[in-house]
Amino acid sequence: MGCGAVESQLQMLGDAAVLVHSIQTRERTDAGEETIHERETIVFAKQPDDRWLVVHQHLSPVPD
Repeated sequence: MGCGAVESQLQMLGDAAVLVHSIQTRERTDAGEETIHERETIVFAKQPDDRWLVVHQHLSPVPD
């Protein structure tokens, strides 16, 4: 049904960067509609050609 990122925070650390944000996903199942709340962390490393490469990604549910 839909997915969106909120509360994004980007931290630059020289040749690395860390993006942390909250994700809200609305799903429709046989049981009805629900909203799932998760946090995601993505770590980027700057490559010799100046591109940014994702080197780690973690997604976990937000505690109630």
